[in-house]
Amino acid sequence: MSATREPAVIADHGNIIAMPVSPADAAELDEMRALAAYRERRARGESAAVSREEAFRRILGDDPA
Repeated sequence: MSATREPAVIADHGNIIAMPVSPADAAELDEMRALAAYRERRARGESAAVSREEAFRRILGDDPA
């Protein structure tokens, strides 16, 4: 599986219920989702920017000192 990069699946009675992914693939999917969300906001005319305070809150969970 890992040598060919074909996905492994976990099935229950023939229905796929899970597909494990590598940490690198998960990070890439996260980046792709973030980029898609950014593009959707821009298409709606929304600002994609956040204030410095909001960035700190999102990253650290609080305001900078």
